[in-house]
Amino acid sequence: MIYRFHLNENNLIKNDSLSKSIISDISSVCLYSSKKCSKSKELISQYYKISADNIVIFNGLEEAIFYTALFTRLKRDGTIITTEKTYKTINLSANFLDIPLIELPLFDNRIDINSLCFNVEKHIKSGDKISLCYICNPHNPTGTLIKGELIKLLNLAQKYNFLVFVDQAYIELLEKETITPPESLSYGNLILGRTFSKTYGLAGLRCGYVLTSNEEFLSWMSRVNEVLLFKENRMSVAAIKSVLFDKNPIEKTREMVQCYREKLERVLDNYDIRYIRSNTNFVLFQPPCSAEKFIDYARQKFNILLFNARELNWEGYVRITISSPDTVSIMEKMLFQMKREGLFNK
Repeated sequence: MIYRFHLNENNLIKNDSLSKSIISDISSVCLYSSKKCSKSKELISQYYKISADNIVIFNGLEEAIFYTALFTRLKRDGTIITTEKTYKTINLSANFLDIPLIELPLFDNRIDINSLCFNVEKHIKSGDKISLCYICNPHNPTGTLIKGELIKLLNLAQKYNFLVFVDQAYIELLEKETITPPESLSYGNLILGRTFSKTYGLAGLRCGYVLTSNEEFLSWMSRVNEVLLFKENRMSVAAIKSVLFDKNPIEKTREMVQCYREKLERVLDNYDIRYIRSNTNFVLFQPPCSAEKFIDYARQKFNILLFNARELNWEGYVRITISSPDTVSIMEKMLFQMKREGLFNK
């Protein structure tokens, strides 16, 4: 058995109603879904009690990030601001679209809004035209939350007319949100990115979406979707309908993630392994030997796949996702064996 702890998947909850919903709709796979993702948008709008006109459906959040970058390239033509050592889709998008990108520093392994705003305004006053600011909250790969008030960044965006994309892929794992979907629509320059891949455990169905009241972006995406018709997936619609209005799986997932994360932190503490305290279903830590040796050992000896955070410029760090109930016990067994074999600090 291969343990997929390298990707941020969620296999903690067995959802029988989800399986039944997908199977019951299997006969419809030969039929096209709605042209403009109307069924998915209707479900999300009902859940958040907002207009479907403020929702755009994407094939995962990566696509949402890319299209937002493309929009700013075509319509705003300025620099993208983001933070260092973060989820790299925005970096890849900027590179592909030939958009200048500025990476601002993290402080204490998280995004500090006051510092971010200070640096953004500094760049603007030095002559840089900012078209988009991308941040993720909770942060990936640290799992930390932003420090400070997001509204300060939104007010700055309003003042200098740039967009703010807040990637909230893991937001449902928090009991209290920084900004809620209905509230977010009062800020015209905000694009809120969300997904069913993480907390809802639907990564394989690729359903992400954004919430925004920015008319220019919504109008442009509407024209894009006139070209890319039938983006909606019938299986994902059935799955969304099953999971979105059922509070129990989400609350249970949140409880299980917190429980297993605390157990994993205790295991890491027992072996004096440094880690960053996370608010999500993954933990970033410094292994007791090189990241490469640790990852190779995990794969060869225990069939564990782990993520080398060097890909996100976290040299010497490994990220592990709590994607199954076995995560903690398997890691504890592996660390015990590694120490017994004298492999720590080698």
